[in-house]
Amino acid sequence: MEYIKNELGDTIGEKLGVKIVRLLSGEELLAEVTIDYAKIGPTLKAPVIIHIVPDPVSQKANIAMTDWLPYMATDTVDINSTAVVTIVDPQEPFIEYWNKNFGQKKSNLIVPKKPGLVGVK
Repeated sequence: MEYIKNELGDTIGEKLGVKIVRLLSGEELLAEVTIDYAKIGPTLKAPVIIHIVPDPVSQKANIAMTDWLPYMATDTVDINSTAVVTIVDPQEPFIEYWNKNFGQKKSNLIVPKKPGLVGVK
């Protein structure tokens, strides 16, 4: 954990790193989490939702991750702490996958040069 300090050296928040955030809705998100003491909840950078996807052939569960809010204009979102059940450390492969695929957030939105349909990769 890394502390965030203001110009006077006062601690004003914490960088928690990549965490799993469980919401009251049941959604499990993987994101880089920052706590700003002046805000009402954590800030999530590049949040992705963790999906359990059953394999119909092997009957084993697979894990998939997709953008939580794919249409947001920035890569951070503030959430209200009352919506959070818990914040926990993920297993190392989750951190590595997030860092590789979502850490340097790029938009998945494809904008055509001519008017027409817009698709998502």
